[in-house]
Amino acid sequence: SPALVSQVDTYATFAALTGQPLTDDDAPDSFDQLKAWLGKDAKGREYAMEQGVPALSVIEGDWKYIGPSEGPAFWSDTRIESGSSPDPQLYNLAKDIGERNNIAAEHPDKVKELAVLIEKVKATPKTRP
Repeated sequence: SPALVSQVDTYATFAALTGQPLTDDDAPDSFDQLKAWLGKDAKGREYAMEQGVPALSVIEGDWKYIGPSEGPAFWSDTRIESGSSPDPQLYNLAKDIGERNNIAAEHPDKVKELAVLIEKVKATPKTRP
């Protein structure tokens, strides 16, 4: 399925699957994605946040934005990229699933839009109504 889902949605989705109600305080960022899990919804979430070290990122549609952050770009002890960069990063995942071509400079409006979304989510105590 091409639906965008997040591990955060496991809580609300299992609650829906088992018919368990959620209070307003239960899993405040978890959304019921049962239709997506069952292949009945090709869209899923509007966006998904990812916690990196130290940067946050967001995926919305084909776009992935990683906010600027300090730290090494590569961890030699684990031999993996950290995702850290002092510059904003933007990738079109439909064309660049490996996140190799940072196109932030070519799409400043999209960078701003997704940076604002991250700040909005950070300032909101819960995203599930």
